[in-house]
Amino acid sequence: MLSVAAQWIQQLTVNWLVYSITGSGTILGTINMVGAVTSISMIPAGGLLIDRLNHRKLMIIINLWMLTLCLGLAIMLATGHKSIVYLLFFAALAGLTQTIYTNLRQVAVF
Repeated sequence: MLSVAAQWIQQLTVNWLVYSITGSGTILGTINMVGAVTSISMIPAGGLLIDRLNHRKLMIIINLWMLTLCLGLAIMLATGHKSIVYLLFFAALAGLTQTIYTNLRQVAVF
């Protein structure tokens, strides 16, 4: 439950940050599109990973990976590297990871 809440907060924060940096709805939409496209492209591979790996270990690995991504982004922002390119990479990697995690949660609950 906490992980899902963290994903929502992350999505809101990244969107707010993009809009505060650029003031552009087009760039905000582009960031969200990058996350969505990478999510959709990861669905088949994510299903294979979930079927073949231990669910508990995969869940821990995914949460640690997301923690690493968020800390990396936080360090970049804290050091003054506010760039849309970093946010695009973050959105792409987070989209890939969240797709696997969402499907894994559904399988684990079942």
